[in-house]
Amino acid sequence: MPKILNPSERIGDLDRCICCGASSWRRYCRVANYDLSKCRACGFVRVNLPEAFDLTTLYGVDYFFGRGFDSSQLIPEARQPNPAYVARRRYWLRLLADAGGGPGRLLDVGCGAGALLDVARDMGWNAEGQEIAAAGAAEAQMRGHPVQLGELPSCEYEAGSFDAATMIEVIEHVRDPRPMLSALSRALRPGGWLLITTGDIGSLGARFLGGSWSYLRPPGHVSYFTQRALVKVLTLCGFVHVRAVPTYNLAYPSFPGRHPARSPIAKSPALFLRHLTRMEQCTIAQRR
Repeated sequence: MPKILNPSERIGDLDRCICCGASSWRRYCRVANYDLSKCRACGFVRVNLPEAFDLTTLYGVDYFFGRGFDSSQLIPEARQPNPAYVARRRYWLRLLADAGGGPGRLLDVGCGAGALLDVARDMGWNAEGQEIAAAGAAEAQMRGHPVQLGELPSCEYEAGSFDAATMIEVIEHVRDPRPMLSALSRALRPGGWLLITTGDIGSLGARFLGGSWSYLRPPGHVSYFTQRALVKVLTLCGFVHVRAVPTYNLAYPSFPGRHPARSPIAKSPALFLRHLTRMEQCTIAQRR
């Protein structure tokens, strides 16, 4: 197995991409006084943070109420869910159920305040969560969900004990996701499925906006994947049959601010608009 390098090392001959192993980087852009570098081989983009920077300090109570590095109000939204977000969560869980033959035991990695766990329970999943932030874990536990607090590799999950896992808008928060993905691979049963959502820095919209892309939010978002880069890192960590699946907005296309289009006349232009403006990706993979 290749040596896992610290992704916060300075760019140089020994500093290899966590996705493809290449060591050829170029400057991508500068956002909020942070420099971002792009792998020339697979398109993976990282934020060059100081080695001593502690990412866990970003996720206190303020973050969960929308007062952190972004406006995500995870606790208020979990308490009074937005129906549009609930529809997305149901869509992701249906994809996993279809892949695995029905609801089973589910692990939500980076479960936040437990909003997806609520939907999973309602859909018949035996679901539990993992979270690094005490505020989020406590909120999810308050509504009856088992949640382990801590980094995933340090959590005590029995090998092969889960049928499926979700990682919703989590992987971009992690400098090097390989230890997390490897630990998740061990926790899943052979043949179990993982669903990941994150931004797509290789999308037309992201490439057009460059440094103005709203998903670039250092120091919270520190890793940005093309579809190719995500396939490579998942394959490296024990997953097979890695494939992109339609995001919710492509499966149920709509015009901004409106419900999914229902008539054939409206669906075609709505789908074209969503394809044109898509900047996120949804990926499903099977544990080897």
